[in-house]
Amino acid sequence: MWLTREQQIAHQRLSEFRRRFSRELAGLFVQTVQLGREMGLMDLGLVAVDGSKIAAHAGRRTLDEKALRKQIDELLAEVEQLDAAEDAEFGNARGDEIPADLRDPKKRLEKLERALEVMKTSGHKGVSVNDPEAPLQRGTDGVRPGYNAQIAVDGSSGMIVAQDVTQAQNDTGQLGPMLEQMIENTGEKPTLTVTDAGYQGEENLRAVEELGVEACIAQQVQSSDPDEHFAQDDFTYVKEHDEFICPWGKLLTYRRDNQRRGQIQRLYATAQSDCRDCPYRDRCLSPKGKRRELYISPHLRLLRRMRERMDSDEGKRAMRLRSQVVEPVFGVIKAVLNLRQFLLRGLDGARAEMALAAGGFNLRKLAAVYC
Repeated sequence: MWLTREQQIAHQRLSEFRRRFSRELAGLFVQTVQLGREMGLMDLGLVAVDGSKIAAHAGRRTLDEKALRKQIDELLAEVEQLDAAEDAEFGNARGDEIPADLRDPKKRLEKLERALEVMKTSGHKGVSVNDPEAPLQRGTDGVRPGYNAQIAVDGSSGMIVAQDVTQAQNDTGQLGPMLEQMIENTGEKPTLTVTDAGYQGEENLRAVEELGVEACIAQQVQSSDPDEHFAQDDFTYVKEHDEFICPWGKLLTYRRDNQRRGQIQRLYATAQSDCRDCPYRDRCLSPKGKRRELYISPHLRLLRRMRERMDSDEGKRAMRLRSQVVEPVFGVIKAVLNLRQFLLRGLDGARAEMALAAGGFNLRKLAAVYC
């Protein structure tokens, strides 16, 4: 309103502006990050990363491929009837005289065909006709089409230093892209990055190692059920001899490399004689098993090191700070800026809205310094 000298602008123009200049809006967000750095507000000593599901501009109802094809067939028949009716009524006229209600079926047919096309390329089992790019996401209000919004927040200033919107169902592969964007936006690496257990997994562990970033990624607590089958964590690794020790004190030595689950894994195993009289045999082997085997994936070293870090005083302190740093930001974005549901459809539209919200959030932080 200030830019237009109090002139009223139709909401359609504002919506068109957001979509048309989505790339520029993302650039404005980056400028707020750089301005915060220049003002000395952020030190990147601790950066917390988190994700949150935001509903798409679509209802909860989705269609599978069978339902889509059925509706398409019905509309094709309806369109053929309409074409015949139009020819009888208008003859060889241009066609712009056709009332809007006669054109609707063709527009609906285009939306259904677009939804079917997206379903084929994305692999989604069900899609929303209104926003076929939005996969089903499980949020606090149940399952509905939506997107996975990601933010990284500087602990000292509370400003967002990286943001994105993805179609991913979870956060297991999102830490690497967020770190890369954070480094690009600020020009340096954070001293420590902290996330919740949603980010645990090989892909994120490898990302922090390859980028050379120190991180605390929470790990799910292992079950302490005394009757549970022994897991890999119950075996102690002896690095000097490249072997494992089982709960009964027997050795599992390296045997060979195996191609398993799409990657090379190292096989360690006991001798059959070691397991024959083991008191833990029922908890360690299958009924037909003769020896205990461990298939060790390449990221096991990273996983164990991360678990040790999370058990340290540094890891516990980082996790306490994480919730204080990043969770209130999503609270402000949803409750104060009212971004509980995207209004623009499609992934690009959702990204434009998120960039605008993140930039607006940072401007509030910058303004608080001057006011």
